[in-house]
Parts: sequence; structure tokens; C-alpha cells
Amino acid sequence: MINLFKGCTTETEAAAALEGYSGEASDSELQGALELWRWGNPEILQERTVGINFGFMGNYEQLSDGRLILFDATETNICLIGTDGSVERRFKKPDAHNLLIVGMSPDEKFLYTGSDRGDTVQKWDITSGKMVMSFAPTEGSVLMKAVLTRLLPGGKSVFTCNSINRPQLWDTETGKEICSFPTVRSMGGLAFSGDGSTGFFGTKGQIIVVDMKTQKEINTLKMEYANLQSISPSYDGKVFAIQTYEGEPGKTITARRLSLYHTATGVLLGELEHKNAIEKIYWLASGNHLLVCTSMSVLLVDVEKVELLSEHSIPAGNGSKCTFSQDGKTLGRHTGIHKTGSVRESSFFIIGRKP
Repeated sequence: MINLFKGCTTETEAAAALEGYSGEASDSELQGALELWRWGNPEILQERTVGINFGFMGNYEQLSDGRLILFDATETNICLIGTDGSVERRFKKPDAHNLLIVGMSPDEKFLYTGSDRGDTVQKWDITSGKMVMSFAPTEGSVLMKAVLTRLLPGGKSVFTCNSINRPQLWDTETGKEICSFPTVRSMGGLAFSGDGSTGFFGTKGQIIVVDMKTQKEINTLKMEYANLQSISPSYDGKVFAIQTYEGEPGKTITARRLSLYHTATGVLLGELEHKNAIEKIYWLASGNHLLVCTSMSVLLVDVEKVELLSEHSIPAGNGSKCTFSQDGKTLGRHTGIHKTGSVRESSFFIIGRKP
């Protein structure tokens, strides 16, 4: 199927090849072939310098048109950054010190944030830059570690965990609480299946798998030597990927692995050893491939075989962070602020295939 895109150099050409296909391959097979073409040989499409004090390197969102939304630590507000790196708009200044960007709605109309010193999650209109709603727990304050507050797939609900370890789900249209979950102490990892049906709460060397509709526990999986912040479930939640270790975090780590597990049974389906720490694991649309961002490179992995298909170096830096565009066509990479003498170097990169 990869031959369908042979000779294609841009997303437009690949889309035309897909549109003209008249064979019997399934949608999943076609999507998988497109992913192999797109991520088998990605390139840097854009690099950009942002002239503000960007205090939290992972604290940003990438719009499909290439613009960025990030937090200015000096002005303590949210900025919309144009493709040339300039500030297009500053949002209405929130009553907060350090903002954490929770997520962006799929239609890119709304942004969700929280504060390290506040008691709410805020909903912002991206076009006007004004706050339109906030979500507040009935008791305790919202824990604003980025891992504990997430916008769920589809953008219809937002998840929070408060200071008394009470996870709650909020309706993003009404601002009202949908439900709450049993107490989860010392939560250090959080992820949701692509369809939003299953939650994965990482805590104290284990992952608690939860049915998001009934708030009931499905399974508890022992994960003593794993990076709980790297949990990445499949669309239906039946399988999840995670970074595991040989040795103990904080001590000598002799090996790092990308590991895939069956959610219901905890059975290890396969693992792939690699040298560098994983920053982010993305399930691509076909469900056949994983895109794995490490501190030095991006890996394309076959899910069924847990086999490395390709590896490409990407810009690295101290505390580098990645984010995926809403349409899944590009990867955003922030490498920190670098200077050569008095010249500020590029710190944001867009990676993918030409439009």
C-alpha cells in the first residue's frame, strides 16, 4: 500500500492519491499507508524564534494554521503567537500567577487553563481572548500539576483532581460537574482512551483503569518500573503503550523500553528497547502505528509487531517538549531558549511533510 504514495512530496499530492484510489484496501490500511509515507521521512517545515519569556516549555498549544498559544512568564498572561514569532494578541490578563495550559477544543475555538495558585480551571474564547467560564471544585482546590488536569477527547468534558484527591469531570458547555470518582491518592499519571471511554490513573507504581461512564474500576495493573506520565492508550483503550525501565527511576537505569500491554489482562504484548527518554507517545489514526518522541529523535513503530520502522533526529534541547497538531499532520517541538552571543536562536519547530 505504501506504493500508493510513491512519488508524493506534499500532503496535497498524498490526498489526491488517496482520493483517486479505487482498490479494495480498508480505511485502516489506507490510513496506515498514509502514516508510513508521512512519518517515515518527516522534515522540518518551519522554525521560529519567540521573543517573550516563555516560562513553561511544555505549556503551549499549536493551532492547525501554525500559530501558537503560550504563556508569557514576564507579563503573566496568555499570548497568541503568529507564524513569524510575533505576539498577535494577549488574552485578557487572568487573576493568576503561573498558568498551565490544559488543552484546546478540537474546533480550536476554546482554550482551557489552570493556575498554580488558583482554585479553578478557566475556559477562554481564542478569537476574543476573553474568559467565558470557569470550573471550581465543591471542596478543596484544584491541583494544577499539568498531569492532573486534562481536556478529554472530543472537548466536551474536562477532568480535574483536587487537593483532597477527588477526581471530577466537568461539562465544558455548562460548567457543571458531571460526576466524581473515588479518591486516588498521589496521582502521578493520567491518560484517556481516544474515544474517552476509559481512564488510566497512574499512582504509586500502579495504573488504575476506570470506566469513565460508570466511574467504576476495571482493573489495577502493577507498574513498578514505569514512567506513569507516558501512559498512552489506544483509541478504544484495549491496549496501552508506556515507557518502562530496567532498574529504578532516580537510581541507575540500565535500559529504557517502549512497552505495550493488554489493558484487561495486563499481559505484555511486546517491547522495544531504546536509548533516550520518551517525551510523548502518540497513537496515529489507523491504530497500526505509534509515533514516539524521545529527547533526540522521533520513532515510527509498528503496533502489532512492536517493531521500529524508522527513526529520525529532531532538534533537541534542555527540557524539550512535543505537541501534536489537531489534524495529526504535524508535530510541534519546543527546545528551550538558546542564545549565541546576543542572538536568540530558533526554539520552536514544526515537523511533518509539506502541505
